[in-house]
Amino acid sequence: MKNITIWVCIIIYSFTLCSCKKYLDAKPNKSLEIPSSVSDLQALLDDEFYMNGQNGVSFGEASADNYYLQDDSYGQLDQQNRDTYIWNNKNYSNFPNDWAYLYNVVNVANVVLDNTNTIQANAQNQSAWNNAKGSALFFRAYSFLQGAFIFCKAYDERTAGQDYGMALRLTSDFNLPSTRSNLNDTYNRIVEDLKGAIVLLPDLPIYDFRPSKASAYALLARTYLSMSSYDSCLKYANLSLQIKSDLMDYNTLSVNDDYPFTRFNEEVLFDNVIAQANYFAFDPYYARIDSVLYN
Repeated sequence: MKNITIWVCIIIYSFTLCSCKKYLDAKPNKSLEIPSSVSDLQALLDDEFYMNGQNGVSFGEASADNYYLQDDSYGQLDQQNRDTYIWNNKNYSNFPNDWAYLYNVVNVANVVLDNTNTIQANAQNQSAWNNAKGSALFFRAYSFLQGAFIFCKAYDERTAGQDYGMALRLTSDFNLPSTRSNLNDTYNRIVEDLKGAIVLLPDLPIYDFRPSKASAYALLARTYLSMSSYDSCLKYANLSLQIKSDLMDYNTLSVNDDYPFTRFNEEVLFDNVIAQANYFAFDPYYARIDSVLYN
């Protein structure tokens, strides 16, 4: 009788183990799945909400100098928006914030880059594989550059080796600690990523929210402009314009329209928007454009 009881317990335990394994193997959320194909990687990159600025990176625009606030408008803002407008120190202890939003994009880019090392390119997927890897390099460079504009000093060759740069996260392994690089290493990484992207990307994208060779050339030109490397800036600006140089006829626009420029107009190289601004100072309700600039 004792032996029978033992065997019954063993059988029940075995079934329990099988059930637990099936339960643990099941993915409770699609976001926990590991990319296993190039199309999976492209799907991550095509998440426009995260990858194209719509998740709220707006600190740079809110603190820019191409608009001003009247006193009564400034007085209507909360303290966070006032601090942003006057470039006051900001507490980044709370999530979400613009620093974190930038690294959402960096993390997705790194997931794609890590997986291109395991998902092999072949004759059937070579073009798609190139586009995925090139796009990931572009997005990572774009985020680092945007972060450098907001959170770092202006690039100065004499001090760039000592000035704080960005935390150069180059892997999706979250066990590795983050440390801030210097500004010279940050800009070198941006340049290296963009040159790597240019080799892989098509001349023009299928959709404007995807990177391309034309937009990578343009972003590289913008990077060199910030580094005061004007010969290189001119070189890559011209390479971009050789691919796409369309211009709108402003005579056809209606100045009375709330939005005279359509989002995907012929001048767009790469679509990047602020659809969910964290700061409201530059909202048309508050913001005013200086007449000198307008004229």
